[in-house]
Amino acid sequence: MSVTPAVLPPTVDDLKSWSRVDFSSLDDPFTDDDLQNLLNRTCAYLTSVTGRPMDSTMPTNLVPIAQDAIQLRVLMRLDDDEFWRWPTTCGDRVWFSPTVRGIVSEQRDAGYLERGGPDPTSVWTQHGTLELIEFVSGTS
Repeated sequence: MSVTPAVLPPTVDDLKSWSRVDFSSLDDPFTDDDLQNLLNRTCAYLTSVTGRPMDSTMPTNLVPIAQDAIQLRVLMRLDDDEFWRWPTTCGDRVWFSPTVRGIVSEQRDAGYLERGGPDPTSVWTQHGTLELIEFVSGTS
């Protein structure tokens, strides 16, 4: 689906003109309201995967990237516990785009809990975000 920022998020009419499915001929036909709900859920999913809103504020050169980005979630538990603290837990989210052939965004969080006492203290050791700001396709 080739969507330009001027028509983001896509409308039901965009979906009908782009899709190969005749929604009215299905055994259980979709109404326009059903299709709008599906589009809303899809746009929310794309926003969660790409980390970017699907609206007219998205830079033109990032629209294709947002449409095909894949999210990878990595959860790790490090072997670094001590007598006074539990092991470090890392939670990373990485967005990979086949269009860019690389990573377009990363969010990294890590921390540990101190041992002992009725209320263990959380200590966050890493919190960071890396984002692709601009992409210009090269020729090969």
